[in-house]
Amino acid sequence: VEMRVQATGGTPQKRVYLNSRKNFKDEENFTIVLQPKFFTGKWEKATGATFLNKVVRVTGTVSAFKDAPQLLVEDPKQVEILEKE
Repeated sequence: VEMRVQATGGTPQKRVYLNSRKNFKDEENFTIVLQPKFFTGKWEKATGATFLNKVVRVTGTVSAFKDAPQLLVEDPKQVEILEKE
């Protein structure tokens, strides 16, 4: 999945949410969920702000949470920033 991150939420201690829409409740929103295990290596100090307004490429399996599409990420190799602001 490739998308521009327009909003973020959460904390690395629990999980960080990267949203494709400014309002995460938007029916067109897609959420990437960065699990605590993700925050190692080059992403050890990452926060939501690290990804905000950037285009990211994320690999993995899309699932649904409360009928909304999401992609859960634990492996740091699954995420790449393609374009900075």
